[in-house]
Amino acid sequence: MVTTATNRNSRLAKQRWGALPRTALTALRELSRQYRLSVVLGDILYLNDRWYVSHAGLLRIAQRRKCSGINVECVGEFSDPIARRWAFKATAFKSGDCKGFVGYGDADPSNVSPLVHGAEMRVAETRAVNRALRKAYGIGICSVEEIGSFAEPAPSSRESKKVPPQPVNGNNGNYGGPKVRDRLCQLIRQHQLDANLVKSYAVDFCGTKSLREASREQVEAFVAHLADWAEKDRNALLWDVSAIHSVPDGLFLVRVDRALYRWHKQKPYYEIRFAVLKPKHLTGCFMTGRLYCTPRAMWKLSWFLRDFGYDADLLAKNEIDDQALVDLWGVVKVSQVTVHGISLLNFDGFAPAARWEELSITADNHHRESEVSS
Repeated sequence: MVTTATNRNSRLAKQRWGALPRTALTALRELSRQYRLSVVLGDILYLNDRWYVSHAGLLRIAQRRKCSGINVECVGEFSDPIARRWAFKATAFKSGDCKGFVGYGDADPSNVSPLVHGAEMRVAETRAVNRALRKAYGIGICSVEEIGSFAEPAPSSRESKKVPPQPVNGNNGNYGGPKVRDRLCQLIRQHQLDANLVKSYAVDFCGTKSLREASREQVEAFVAHLADWAEKDRNALLWDVSAIHSVPDGLFLVRVDRALYRWHKQKPYYEIRFAVLKPKHLTGCFMTGRLYCTPRAMWKLSWFLRDFGYDADLLAKNEIDDQALVDLWGVVKVSQVTVHGISLLNFDGFAPAARWEELSITADNHHRESEVSS
């Protein structure tokens, strides 16, 4: 029955969107098999060379997997009814004893389609619910409601025909007109960013060994992320871009400042940003690295969760909540590694915060012995 539904999805997708690349059809078959998404019911859509799940599709997945409930609340401090700017927090509960998976959604006239102007509050609520459900059930593809005005079909007016779609990195496709590389260079010049640091940040964001190995979709996503951060908070962007070079190799008492799950086909990972608490001369610095979720790397992620005091109940259920990671304290040992000319930060080990004094003294003595011997 699963095979029949999968084949039907492929056939209907070809009828609706024409000749699709083999990679797109392969992805559709896998999504159909894993999540039982239906093309005919509108569960999944193909836009701008990638697949998106719909709000209806996510609700059907939640229903099939017996979701216990979804709690939604308005985040007043980030909402402004007069400006039609809304932010919502949604928490999805997979079962009665589940601690919940949190997702946030925002909407204002600048990031929704003109077709839904006046309904920004409902769009924000939908986006929050979608993010919570995607986290709860491990759905890596974005939902169509989250991309806002970018989901609109290409305009058919005479004005739109004056500028034909531009190829991206030599392939057929477009990203808002100019080439991705040109757009990236424009952002670097506009916001006065260090090109080498941006290159390192791009490699870390894409989860590849070098920027050459990143797919067009990954680079497009990075450029969109860079543009969004630069527009909203340039200072935060500068922290992120330069974080890998903020601290030397060594041992640090840190607090989790941010944790983001990054889906990657071969190596999904959590991007962790630590704020340094000690040593005092580095207090206020940040460091960003990744902890992979592959079977071979789960031991290090588990080590981090255990020593930083992650919720024991969630850990026992193998559930990781991004928000539950924020503000956890602990000790981390880091070192810089160079891969294909790109400097990356490596987390070598972890320890409970209570061991900071003991470990820092040991590390300091070892450093002095090394200086004497050299």
